[in-house]
Amino acid sequence: SDTIAEVGRGASVAASGGDVSITAQDDSEVVTFAGALAASLDGKGIGVGLDVTVLIKKTEARVLASDDEFDPTSISSFGSTIVTATSSEDLWTLVVNIGAGDSTAVAGGLVVSVLISDTLAYVGEDTSLLEEGVLPVTGSATINAGGSLLISADSATRTNASAGSGALSLNAESV
Repeated sequence: SDTIAEVGRGASVAASGGDVSITAQDDSEVVTFAGALAASLDGKGIGVGLDVTVLIKKTEARVLASDDEFDPTSISSFGSTIVTATSSEDLWTLVVNIGAGDSTAVAGGLVVSVLISDTLAYVGEDTSLLEEGVLPVTGSATINAGGSLLISADSATRTNASAGSGALSLNAESV
């Protein structure tokens, strides 16, 4: 998912009595459960569980540079100007597996979490985001703040992944 707060190319923003804030915030919470139960009174019992979580997201707060070198994107405020991007991810996963059999019992579990999270805050042109061979725009962006100027990006991730397995064989091996 993409969460973007933006002042577009060539825009002019003026706050005569206060602050200007460009804020992008994306908080994600993912809770998943997986499990397997296998039982056999006549042979092998095999229980295997797999939980795969893929989370791809981009959170950006940006003031883009103008396309016109003589007419910059501009922000003016008598107070502060704030450009912030904040992202958080809270992943919780539980996998439980049981295998029971008369002869052989096997149980196993696996948790796979893939997280790709980009959190950016910038003013002007971030040339690292341009495709190869693409030139940045010729214009610029100006910020005139009577108070403070804050450009900030913050990302926090918390993960709790657990997998448990149990195997019971009545006559032979348990794995």
